[in-house]
Amino acid sequence: MIITIFNKEVEVFIMWKDNVAGLYSFYISYKVMFGKVIFTVPEGEKVGIVQLADIIMQDWETIEKQIEKTKDMYLVKRTRHELFLLLKKYVKKYEQIMGVKVVRFKISPKPMKDIWANCRGRGYLTFNCQCTQLPERVIEAVVVHEMTHIFYKDHSRRFWDKFEEFLPEARKRDEEIDLYTDYELLDEEVKRYVEQEV
Repeated sequence: MIITIFNKEVEVFIMWKDNVAGLYSFYISYKVMFGKVIFTVPEGEKVGIVQLADIIMQDWETIEKQIEKTKDMYLVKRTRHELFLLLKKYVKKYEQIMGVKVVRFKISPKPMKDIWANCRGRGYLTFNCQCTQLPERVIEAVVVHEMTHIFYKDHSRRFWDKFEEFLPEARKRDEEIDLYTDYELLDEEVKRYVEQEV
């Protein structure tokens, strides 16, 4: 649905969520992703366009910035095998550039909570199976981020300097990774809407 706020059209999605037996206080909330305002509304709650518009207007300055920041976000439709080949391409490329060896990398069998990948030991990488839906440039940044952890396990200044050495605009690219962090909260209808074929 489109709502006009201060002469600007704002695309809005509503996701209905079930409040299991009323066990917790649940209210209307929103997240700006993919250049859209995505509302989460308790199942059975009556909500109208005026109410949603009021919520948007209260936070308009912040929402407008987030819409601009996230408007180029999209999800990709790709298989696990296609993801594996893409990861292999970037692991090989950056092994040469960074002068490190990845002992093994794999794709997690189930979604990993709150992370896109991790690096264990000195070169064992595991990538979240949900990376199948990330754009290629985001996957590249995830690979380089994790390979930088072969040098430094933390996110110290040395880590960021090394990350920046291998990937131009590393901090900006890492912020781009963060934009996708909450995407798994989206329902399937919203995911299908923002998906693009590879």
